[in-house]
Amino acid sequence: MKRVLPIVIILIGILLRWYYINWSLPDFFHPDEVRPLYAVQEISWENLNPKFFAYGSLPIYLLKILHETGKAISPHANFFLIGRALSAFFSSLTLIVLYRFGKRFFSKQVALFSTTFLAFTVLHIQLSHFLTVDVMLTFFILLTVYFSTSIVKSFVIF
Repeated sequence: MKRVLPIVIILIGILLRWYYINWSLPDFFHPDEVRPLYAVQEISWENLNPKFFAYGSLPIYLLKILHETGKAISPHANFFLIGRALSAFFSSLTLIVLYRFGKRFFSKQVALFSTTFLAFTVLHIQLSHFLTVDVMLTFFILLTVYFSTSIVKSFVIF
């Protein structure tokens, strides 16, 4: 049971992040969802300058690549659904990295509690359902702290 519980909690968290990510389409209720569309439309393969840097470049370029790939697969690919899937993907990865971080540097109990709290955090679930960069930023910050701590731990004896 102890080995199954973390998997169940992570899977529930992932399900909550992916469940009904198209809930308001074709309407847009989050103001940050529309602006990346304009930035992605500014990019061409001849000119990679999105002329918009408020959210950083990585999300804009990832959205451009995924949107172009989606359009190649299906001409009716929905830009916002692709962006929401990107948010849900990074949010799901955050749960996995957080569990590994807690287990490696603290204990299985800390890993389980922290992952449970994040799995059911309403704001994190909500932002996973929108094309925003907040969950992507959370993922990369957590990943940076994880690897930074790993490097420090390899050089310092605790």
